[in-house]
Amino acid sequence: MWKRRRDELNRELKKLPRRERMLRKGELVKIEQQIEYYSKLIHDMKKTVRPAGLSSFLGSLFLPK
Repeated sequence: MWKRRRDELNRELKKLPRRERMLRKGELVKIEQQIEYYSKLIHDMKKTVRPAGLSSFLGSLFLPK
């Protein structure tokens, strides 16, 4: 979603007068920050929510209770 909006803004910026371009660049900076934030969030989530390996799963089935 954010990357698509960034691409749209970049296309629009090329068509605008200089003053308008400067105003839109502020929005583009915010979008870049959102992309970076969500990319890091996804990376962190993938690190913490990895499925257990097969060997640890099988070991847990046969542990004495």
